[in-house]
Amino acid sequence: MIFPLRLLAELCQKRTNFKGNAANMTHFDELQQVGSQHGGKATGLRRLFELGAKVPTGVALDVRQVERLLAGDSAARDALAGWLAAGSGELAVRSSAHNEDGAGQSFAGMYTTRLNVVRDIAAVLKAIAEVARSGFSETVEAYSGETSQRIPVVLQEMVPSLLAGVAFSHAVLPDGRSGAFIEWVHGLGEQLVSGQVVPATLALPWNPAGDALDWSELTVGRELLHQKHARALGALLERLTGVHGGRWDVEWAIGPAGDFYALQARPATTEVLVPSRLAQGQPLAVSPGLGAGPVRVVDDETHGELQDGEVLVAQITEVGYVPAMKRAAAVVTEEGGLLSHAAIVARELGKPCVVGVASATSLLKAGEQAEVDGTAGVVRQGEVVLGGSQNTGGLNWTSVYVYDRGLEVTIADTVIYVEPTLAGLLAHIDEDVDAKALLVIEAQLRRQYGATPRIVQSDKPVWHREWHRFDRLQSVAHVKAPLQAAVVAWNLERLEEAIAVLKGCALALTPGDSERPLERLVRGELGAALHATVAWLVEGFALWQAYRDTETWRLRHEISFEQFLLLPEGEPRFDARQRAMVQCLQALSGLRNDAYPFFESHQVFDGNYFGAREALIRAACEQLDIPFTDETTSLERLYGMVEVEELDRSWFQRFAVVMTA
Repeated sequence: MIFPLRLLAELCQKRTNFKGNAANMTHFDELQQVGSQHGGKATGLRRLFELGAKVPTGVALDVRQVERLLAGDSAARDALAGWLAAGSGELAVRSSAHNEDGAGQSFAGMYTTRLNVVRDIAAVLKAIAEVARSGFSETVEAYSGETSQRIPVVLQEMVPSLLAGVAFSHAVLPDGRSGAFIEWVHGLGEQLVSGQVVPATLALPWNPAGDALDWSELTVGRELLHQKHARALGALLERLTGVHGGRWDVEWAIGPAGDFYALQARPATTEVLVPSRLAQGQPLAVSPGLGAGPVRVVDDETHGELQDGEVLVAQITEVGYVPAMKRAAAVVTEEGGLLSHAAIVARELGKPCVVGVASATSLLKAGEQAEVDGTAGVVRQGEVVLGGSQNTGGLNWTSVYVYDRGLEVTIADTVIYVEPTLAGLLAHIDEDVDAKALLVIEAQLRRQYGATPRIVQSDKPVWHREWHRFDRLQSVAHVKAPLQAAVVAWNLERLEEAIAVLKGCALALTPGDSERPLERLVRGELGAALHATVAWLVEGFALWQAYRDTETWRLRHEISFEQFLLLPEGEPRFDARQRAMVQCLQALSGLRNDAYPFFESHQVFDGNYFGAREALIRAACEQLDIPFTDETTSLERLYGMVEVEELDRSWFQRFAVVMTA
């Protein structure tokens, strides 16, 4: 084999450096200059420096430097002693493993961190050794299936924080919009990320363009963060997403002089759904899904006894609980928040999890069956129901429906679309099911949701999957955003303008004469997506937004939501907001009634589209010279191709012209 000279030279250089480049061993890179060899956390800190954030100063040690220090290399130790002597104050010694803080797995809390380490060579070397050894732990192996023998280390100035918290740049807010979600505690952030306390919270949406946070719609739980600190954090999230895109998880602190520090930035590995209630003491749904099994109450001594399929119940979940969490059917804790280590890991493991469930360890009986709904934030065991809506006498389905248009579950090997409606709980099935299986499905849904469902045969499960695919069309999202914003504000003028834009964009989809198969398919998908947007907006988003916004008023006047919808606009008990809401709901009702004939008459969408779509998909596959397998698989493949993205982008530009006309 002939090596290119450049690669051969690099290989020789690496061998020379490893064998004894003493200068490299005695130079520690400042965080502003770290490279990929310094691991995930160090790279994230460099990114924060580049954005102009205030970051605690420090250095990063790569794997070889750590090994030399722990092996007693005198030159390396002298260099470390010199660096320590040049500064003052205590240190934070933190891991920066290469597999840490990535987009796929966060390794949140898996590796050791040592805080308040004195600037003594022996104390710092001990802390470095403890951090470096943490890669061999059973926790890391259980979490990732691998152990890391070499862990780079970061040494940083210790910030004695007055406040510390975690910010998630893009969470799903209760009304379905994307927004920032922030948690914080007084003192060090360790008590927050370890789940020791229920934190204060703050949430605010991104504007329709997605390039700035909307401070006019701030939602606060328990206490308000000082405006200058909240603004500094918001500005950092805007810069971070503006430059790097994607979703981010940022740790931050307020120092003793009131300075705002950014402590860490890493890609968010999972999506966070913010519950509709953020009050202190209210259980929080932190990891979606349904889980059931016998309860086992555990602590630091007994978590290893948890068996496969049991529900783990604890005061808090320490990092060492990860092997047990992997075996658990679901996780319930008395303390913790949405962005604690336990919550992040539960989401990454796909385990339903509810935190902040007061007295769970005493109210839930060990060994007895319990059901955990990590989407709605409810734990149920017999007659004991913890969480859910405290006012309506049943589950508050708002966050579930608005985010996901319902919930898709599998019971008795049958896929079911569970949907809350004003008339009760519906369970949609789109396949043949015998009478015995129907009884099993009905009984399990009744246990899980505390309501007897009405089971119907329909294509809702199919539409559930279609909706998720339509969400990837940026051109349609551009049209949907002003409709959602108008509904949230209950502003009739803005709503009528947004409806006019929707119709204008639909008219722009009128078929052309010279379209190729892929262009016809994309235009058909856009028409179906716009029609689905109308159905979802009126029957889902607006309905449940009104349900949420009238809850306090209806309780005060002892009026059901059905009765509220039938009240006239001139109802004397209405204030200005209720009147505006009724006007908007009437406009939306008109939109829903007119939508199908409007779309059909202009050849944008009709009931024949889905029956004819397979032929379009076959033709598009032939055009792109890719094999056709089946309608669903091939369509999913087409959605992921750059040609479809480019067509979607071109429609985005055409819709933008309509919106600005």
